[in-house]
Amino acid sequence: MEKCPHCRGRLREERTCPRCKTDLRLVLDIETEAQMMAGQAVTGLASGDAAAAAKYAEKSRKLHNTLFSRVLLEFCAAAHINQAFPLPKESR
Repeated sequence: MEKCPHCRGRLREERTCPRCKTDLRLVLDIETEAQMMAGQAVTGLASGDAAAAAKYAEKSRKLHNTLFSRVLLEFCAAAHINQAFPLPKESR
């Protein structure tokens, strides 16, 4: 998180906003959890489990709706659909 969600003040590494003194621990913990879920989604894709990857990507997006989380979810969902309904192999 780069800015305080309350006052939009610039943040550094503190868990309290230096400008308005808002406690940001819960928000930062949720952001961290979303990053962990995104990591699990990528791990699921790497191991070939697109269904699990899509579930983790959805959890990540629900926790922290960012461009990255939306793209990851779309990618995982497409991989899951392709895994469930593979294209027929071309006959040669």
